[in-house]
Amino acid sequence: MQSAPVPAFRRRLLIITSMAIATFGGGASAQSATATSTLADTPPGEPTSEISFQRVHPDDEGWRVRFEPSVGYFGVSGDVGLPAPLTGREDDQRSLSSLDLDSPRLSPYGELLVGYERWSVTVSGLGFSIDGGARAARAGRFGDAVFAAGDEIETEFSYATVGVRGGYRIHRWVSEFEADGTPVVATRADVLFGARGHRVEVDASIDRVVPLPGAVSAASADELFIEPVAGLSLELEYKRTFGLDFYIAAGGLPLDDRSSYSFDLGVGFNYRPRPWIGAQIGYRLIVLGVEEGSGADRFEWDGAIAGLYWGVRFDF
Repeated sequence: MQSAPVPAFRRRLLIITSMAIATFGGGASAQSATATSTLADTPPGEPTSEISFQRVHPDDEGWRVRFEPSVGYFGVSGDVGLPAPLTGREDDQRSLSSLDLDSPRLSPYGELLVGYERWSVTVSGLGFSIDGGARAARAGRFGDAVFAAGDEIETEFSYATVGVRGGYRIHRWVSEFEADGTPVVATRADVLFGARGHRVEVDASIDRVVPLPGAVSAASADELFIEPVAGLSLELEYKRTFGLDFYIAAGGLPLDDRSSYSFDLGVGFNYRPRPWIGAQIGYRLIVLGVEEGSGADRFEWDGAIAGLYWGVRFDF
């Protein structure tokens, strides 16, 4: 007994199904073979394509954010002169040490950096405040404030600076990579450009031993200076755990009635037991000169603020 012939449409369906299985099955086998060949052809000790993309300089990983809240032990120095529009200035300046204002104080300090590959923007800030009292050895003036020998000169001095600087990476280098893609030694260098502001506030008052009717007993100044800055920063990092950074910047704006100049230097060391958090310690120095007004109505401070700082570092 002969079997019934297979209808034409069933024969066509069987042929199409067989061709599809052969095509996709063969393609999958070829793809698998290609992947296997890629891994098999990789010389021993060389990274495979799965991890090779990680072997890049940290700056090539896209966006980065670094926040460094710190506290500093800063001290100020130099000579300051206050306006004396009422009595006229007989002497130019008084040293901060003679006013008992040269002792270090704990002060807030911090930086925030946002970067993308070669570009970055950093905002930094520092605040300092101190008050002191000094016994006058002889009669004189501090601004409009007149004092006699034996009088107490009480002074409050505050300084704050905020800087915004852009950075462009001109050099970056990696010595080698570990198996997981971690750079062993990575270095970078940036050129810096931006602006910095200085605010200086001084308030002086006289505590008299003997009343002096009609004499001015207070003098003050509160001035703000803004200037362009430029500089260079260098960084070295070891296995994303130990780091050393250094920067130097200078700026100034010499105008007729308001002028300033500054020289800024910082060096820091950081240790990160985890890539996203660590501790840091460093040194900061700002040398500056600011002047506003002319003649008797002139304020000026030529000095510096310097000291150690320490804090934490967050990397995102």
